[in-house]
Amino acid sequence: MLPKLSEIAFKRRLMGLTQEDLAREVGVSQSAIAKIERKRMVPNYIMGKRIFETLERLEKGSEKTAKDIMRKKVACVGPEDTIEKAAAIILEKGFSTLPVIRDNKVIGRMSEGKILEAGRENYTQSCAEFMGPPPVTLSEDMPLSVIRGILKRENLVVVVGKGGVVRGILSRSDVI
Repeated sequence: MLPKLSEIAFKRRLMGLTQEDLAREVGVSQSAIAKIERKRMVPNYIMGKRIFETLERLEKGSEKTAKDIMRKKVACVGPEDTIEKAAAIILEKGFSTLPVIRDNKVIGRMSEGKILEAGRENYTQSCAEFMGPPPVTLSEDMPLSVIRGILKRENLVVVVGKGGVVRGILSRSDVI
């Protein structure tokens, strides 16, 4: 089932397209798009489908990706770093979770909860002894719409490139 025809003008304007731009992409005349938007013409099913498929394709093509919004300077700790160091970074940077990285690959996470669980008596122990499982990793070309869904469940994701090499991080505040 196709969306309502009234959505054509809304979506077109939202993407900053003129009627002429959309018509060129769809392969119809600008006047046809104008007539459809003014409700002076009802397109046949094939034309309507082409218009909505084109709008969807253009919308996805213009959507931001992880690479566009990630923080490239990654605040992290290594597995040999102390709990005290992780706590200091978390307090200084205002994060709730840090990735634990070895050889530029994510191997775990240190969260406020893990630090509390360790307790002050273990502040000299290594993060490796108390770290949690690695945070979700995703590729640089992951679209923002997918990232938002992931960040509903996770408070941090790590953006990785080829071979799992860390390229950046994203938290909920980055997509708000």
